[in-house]
Amino acid sequence: MAIGICERLRQYARAVSLIRALLYPVPTSKAHKPAPSVELLTLMGSRSACKLLLRFILDEGVHGGKHLECLTVVRSLLSITSDTPAPYLRAGCRLEVKRQVGRLLEAVARRGPVTTIPKSRKRKADKEWPAESTQNPLTMIHHLNEALVPSLKEAQTVRLTAPTNASSADLGTHRPHYLWTEYDNGATADGDPEPACSSLLITVEDWVLRHFIQNEGFEKGLHSESRVFTTLFGLLFYDLLFAKSPDDVFFSMRQTAPLDLFTDDFYATRQSAVETRLELIAKAERMTTAQLIFPSSPPPPSPSSPQLMGESDLEALFMDPVSHLITSVWTEHHGERCIGVSWDLFSNANEVMELFWCLGPQLVASCCRLLSTDYRNWHSGMPDLCLWSPSRLKAKLVEVKGPGDSLSCQQMVWIDKLLSFGADVVLCAVSAISRNFLNSKQ
Repeated sequence: MAIGICERLRQYARAVSLIRALLYPVPTSKAHKPAPSVELLTLMGSRSACKLLLRFILDEGVHGGKHLECLTVVRSLLSITSDTPAPYLRAGCRLEVKRQVGRLLEAVARRGPVTTIPKSRKRKADKEWPAESTQNPLTMIHHLNEALVPSLKEAQTVRLTAPTNASSADLGTHRPHYLWTEYDNGATADGDPEPACSSLLITVEDWVLRHFIQNEGFEKGLHSESRVFTTLFGLLFYDLLFAKSPDDVFFSMRQTAPLDLFTDDFYATRQSAVETRLELIAKAERMTTAQLIFPSSPPPPSPSSPQLMGESDLEALFMDPVSHLITSVWTEHHGERCIGVSWDLFSNANEVMELFWCLGPQLVASCCRLLSTDYRNWHSGMPDLCLWSPSRLKAKLVEVKGPGDSLSCQQMVWIDKLLSFGADVVLCAVSAISRNFLNSKQ
């Protein structure tokens, strides 16, 4: 809050001093120079550390114009460990910092090489940068910055044009709405052979959802963003989330999650159980009654079982472990408050199982691994739409962007992860067109 107030007052030097006080703890003795602590930055959290680092780059490097001083601090923060640059930054925060540091490097490059700066500032730079990098002091920070986030996979872009007949201001909404027309196969009430139609004003995500269901052959779809995967995670890990061990993670019956879920301790203290569950999910195989082997001559009915089991009973008896887990959790805990679980997304457990098999065990297991190891940084930013077709065991994830909208850093890293997991992900860019213009073209 204090940093924000200083920035509003344009007192950027005071804001920088406050940020330095947070990033650099006071040394225990005068012999030690202030140095960033990876433990402190990790406890601070990825988003808080990212926000501080971004504010420092803007206040010191952009508003203050002290590019070399800013890059010196950035280098010390990125190279805090020798293994991975800035391990305290995770998920989309790494890409945000990479972009901002890249802009600062471009600004320095536009001003010319460091060797052309005045001698007074050159002597200061020689003291702050190692001797081996004096000839080109930007090389090290450039390599560290590139190592923050390797090259990302990009989803295929699908471009659509959606008609609109009024602006968001005319409709009294904060977002534009688009016109969707549905046609009935039958004749109208007046006996007109032309098919009847109904028009709806819906958001861009709902418009794209209806478009894919109508034109791509998908049977079901949801505009749920991250809720689909957090719901699957909650159902598949329900017993681990609410287990009595370890101690001191539950202090109230009103808790919807253990206290350590948003920390690294959640996975560390349950590593064996989590890995066993992830292996169970990844190796799941769908079983149907057609795969069951029956004896050539069924045994005659006995008094204890007067009639043979039906197909539904057989499926319940020979249900695979994952389907049995989803069904049991849905039956025993439906409606209970659990973090990330949206019971209203699905009508029953069978619909959840259909989505699981359409997405694929490997994809679900990979996403659950991210959520179980770092729920705090991976529980948001997933694609807007999830479409699936149980008859074809096929699913598609769609990120929708309307006019003037662009991908966030968190969405970009999630798309990269999903593509590396083998998911079918597309980016749908929607442009608006006037309904009158569309009618004139027709």
